[in-house]
Amino acid sequence: MTQLVWLITGCSSGLGLELSREVLKRGHLVIASSRSPEKTPHLVDEIQQAGGHWIALDVTKDNVQQQVDQAAQIHGRIDVLVNNAGYGIAGGFEDLRVSDFQTLFNTNLYGTIRTTQAALPHMRAAHTGTIINISSTGGLRGLAAVSAYASSKFALEGLSESLAAEYAADFNIRVVLVEPGPFRTLFRDQSTFFSPAAGRMSEF
Repeated sequence: MTQLVWLITGCSSGLGLELSREVLKRGHLVIASSRSPEKTPHLVDEIQQAGGHWIALDVTKDNVQQQVDQAAQIHGRIDVLVNNAGYGIAGGFEDLRVSDFQTLFNTNLYGTIRTTQAALPHMRAAHTGTIINISSTGGLRGLAAVSAYASSKFALEGLSESLAAEYAADFNIRVVLVEPGPFRTLFRDQSTFFSPAAGRMSEF
């Protein structure tokens, strides 16, 4: 088995955490990350005791390149990048502010752009790599009250398809788009919900 180095974002709970555990069980090298590792010391200890590493990485910040470069130094490379960090906003479209969309996109889309741009030079130098972008069935079909979340995932899907076309043939870098349906995590607890009957919609 070829042992791969995985850098995974959004590992403080849910899919990112479970993926880190599973990848370690399969014998690979894991660099888990989250915005505030100090808030989940028990999880950091668990991953490190299993042979992994855990770094602070906030995908909304300007120091993403520096953090990813430091992550690459741990094992000398990054073979797999998993862009998992994200959250949702649900509520009536007219009750959402433009700033709500901007904040959501800053994590769900621009966060992926930042980490991917930071990791790609390492993958190009190795002439191999895999980028896994965690989208959603919300990126396949827009539903009522999730316009912000769905639009961020639709944008992520377009980004992923374009990156695949740009990097596969010339650089041997695969881009994989994952579109999971509902499953039980803390995602709902960490997301924002607006009442459709609140705000401007209550005028009608």
